[in-house]
Amino acid sequence: AHPTDFPAGRHQPRAGRIVVPGRIESRKNQLLSLAVAQRFPAMHFVFVGGATRSDRRYVDLFHDELARTANASHIEHLPRDEFYPLILSAEAVLSASWFEVTSLIERYCVDNGVPLAASRYSYLDGPAAAPIERFDPADVDGATEALTACLARPPKRIVAPSGVTTTTSRTIVEVIEGRW
Repeated sequence: AHPTDFPAGRHQPRAGRIVVPGRIESRKNQLLSLAVAQRFPAMHFVFVGGATRSDRRYVDLFHDELARTANASHIEHLPRDEFYPLILSAEAVLSASWFEVTSLIERYCVDNGVPLAASRYSYLDGPAAAPIERFDPADVDGATEALTACLARPPKRIVAPSGVTTTTSRTIVEVIEGRW
């Protein structure tokens, strides 16, 4: 997949909605995102993504903590034509991954003006990454501060100079082949 495969849209935030996209697995660090959600009781955190079968213990911990978090819900699967409008409806997107090569969701957020709080281990960089609020994925306070910063500033769509998408969003094949 490439960022140009995803439908462009207009950020139309729904008050109080935070979207946390990604398969439920330890690498995506949703337990930290749930801890952050507990600090924002007036916001609703929507976790979107299927549960991995290879990390059952983490998935069970996620579901246990989700049950204790009144302002969070989990959607196992959304069709593409519903997923991207959900991202566009978020006041902010939270991505606490321990590791990302090139997150197409992060790229989508930046390209469409959706405020994004993301782990410092995201590899989205360059001019396109300027509006991202970064945090250490082991630091609940830092993630809380990053999300607070996202919510405090007005959303702004970034119009990247020609070629930024192709130079900042690399495919896995490009990395493997050493062309990056």
